[in-house]
Amino acid sequence: MDVAGVSMLLKKQAYSDQVNMRVVAMALDNMESEGAAFLKMLAESTKAIENTVKPYLGSIIDIRI
Repeated sequence: MDVAGVSMLLKKQAYSDQVNMRVVAMALDNMESEGAAFLKMLAESTKAIENTVKPYLGSIIDIRI
């Protein structure tokens, strides 16, 4: 194989690597945003479940001196 052929092959491989890295970065960004949304939903649903199981918690404060 000649130098020009090797050069073209390396350039093609470098471009392919760049494309793959961008796809992985996009997937990572998507996973991070979905994870954040899931954690927010989980926190909200946990509060709602706690309120339905024990609705009296936090409604009355007993203080003695």
